Amino acid sequence: MSRTNARIPVAALAGWQESDLDSVAALIAPDAELRPLRAQLEETSYVGPDGARAVAEDLQRDWAELNFQPDEVHEDGENVVVIGRLRASARTSGADIDTRVGWQWVVRDGQITFGQAHSDPGEAVRRAGLDRTTGRDVALVRRHYDAFNRDDVAGIIATLDPDVEIMGSDERAGGARERFRGHKQAATFFADIKELVADNDVWVLSLDARPGRVEASVRLRGTLRATERSGSLPAIHFFSIANALITRIETYRPDWRAES
Repeated sequence: MSRTNARIPVAALAGWQESDLDSVAALIAPDAELRPLRAQLEETSYVGPDGARAVAEDLQRDWAELNFQPDEVHEDGENVVVIGRLRASARTSGADIDTRVGWQWVVRDGQITFGQAHSDPGEAVRRAGLDRTTGRDVALVRRHYDAFNRDDVAGIIATLDPDVEIMGSDERAGGARERFRGHKQAATFFADIKELVADNDVWVLSLDARPGRVEASVRLRGTLRATERSGSLPAIHFFSIANALITRIETYRPDWRAES
């Protein structure tokens, strides 16, 4: 993750999880307000670096095998939202939790000044004021992938700007690049993929969003019809977005056709 503000709360969450309290404390402003889920239930908050240490101590006391895996990050200036899957076991009851949560953050001058957890990830996006920017963009990208996984070419095209540009870079073809422009060429591009690869879908591993741009780390899965060879391969997609439509897709992926 290259953008500084987003990297800071991700590092803080990892530090809490790994009990690396010194590294977490260094990321927290002296007057920062931190509100994990428990603090909201008790209508209280933690303040500053000492509060960050107390958050970690309380988490360790209450939960065993605590694991938070971020898979969606939103950033717009000082506002950051980190969404992911939380798994843990309660130490007293032994009850397991496996759910998605969202953390809303404010980052100023390289330090966290506010952090609040939300049991509803969408609420974290709304509270951060990102629902009409990165939240809308991520929802559009997810609709694009959902249509692709349904083999719905018309649905894919509905997510694209009429002048969309699709750029592909195929490492297995010696870095050869492809370019498709407009709805007609895009429809041919996606229809050809479905013709070449059976049971073809995209498994989204993570999404990293800022206004007008979403970076997606994915795995492409399917079976080459010509060889009946099945598997999954990594890829990265860069989406440019304007007026609630995808205007450009840059794709870095293996070349399925090189093996057909």
